[in-house]
Amino acid sequence: MRGPRFCILCLLLVTGTFASRTGAFAEDPSKGIVPFGSKLPVAAIAGLYEGPEIKEGGSHHMYLRVLADGTIMDLSTGDSRENVAKRMVKGTTDKYVGVGTVKLDSGRVTFTTANQDATIQYQGEVSGDTLILNWKSTYKDHVAKGEVFRLLRGL
Repeated sequence: MRGPRFCILCLLLVTGTFASRTGAFAEDPSKGIVPFGSKLPVAAIAGLYEGPEIKEGGSHHMYLRVLADGTIMDLSTGDSRENVAKRMVKGTTDKYVGVGTVKLDSGRVTFTTANQDATIQYQGEVSGDTLILNWKSTYKDHVAKGEVFRLLRGL
């Protein structure tokens, strides 16, 4: 005969399995929740992201482009979004575009990019259509925490 603790344990296990299979947790980061241990493909976060406005030496933004194959690029510029999209393409020779490879695991994202002037290490998380990142650059030893990069749709 099974005791009440065993029955409660079985109920919790069955309920947890049912909830995870019926979509109680979104497996798509655009839904805003990434369950612990999920294995999202990098293609799930592919796109062009606009980061914070920087006013040092004039007004410009930071941009990230994630490609479905895991390539990631960064660029800090005052150019229009359309020009940024044209500059940040696979195989670019633009000396100001940093290039690296992104790693995505359980909603956590890490990557390092390098261009002619700097190497930047990024780490953070995926939340909906945003990347929330901490980064450290070899250029003037700049550091930032919790910067939000929002997906630009249609670019």
